[in-house]
Amino acid sequence: MTTTISAAPEAPSVEATVDAYLAAWTEPDDGRRRALIERCFTATGAVVDPPLDGHGHDGIDALMRTLQAHYPGTRFVRTTAVDVHHDAFRAGWELRDADGAAVLTGTDHATLAADGRIERITGFFGDLTPLPAIAGAAGPAGGAAVTGGSAATDGAVTDGAA
Repeated sequence: MTTTISAAPEAPSVEATVDAYLAAWTEPDDGRRRALIERCFTATGAVVDPPLDGHGHDGIDALMRTLQAHYPGTRFVRTTAVDVHHDAFRAGWELRDADGAAVLTGTDHATLAADGRIERITGFFGDLTPLPAIAGAAGPAGGAAVTGGSAATDGAVTDGAA
């Protein structure tokens, strides 16, 4: 039996892709923006954000032009490390105005193609909403507790009951 393990793209190249992708959003020059899109996305790539989505290079370019019309003079700044595993990454960002104030914040989650370009990226705006505390619950904010356990239950998710 042969086992094949596919390697994820290296983190530094993924970081460069994420930074180029963020730069594309507010690149005013059509040619430079299009070159960044083609560098970062497969031909069938997609950006899916809460209000809009764009598919393929033309659709992604139209989405970015729409953002520029709504938020002139802004730029994206990556605010977290790029977290990579297998064929996926996530990264936090802010859209900042000319004075450096955050206009919008969010997190992007993406799937990468075998060549390291983005196949699909899904954006989420703002921070995650914490769960309300539940009296007597063992987990963080009343949620499920993750325990270290033994080798047989390492990383098991429990309901917090003893």
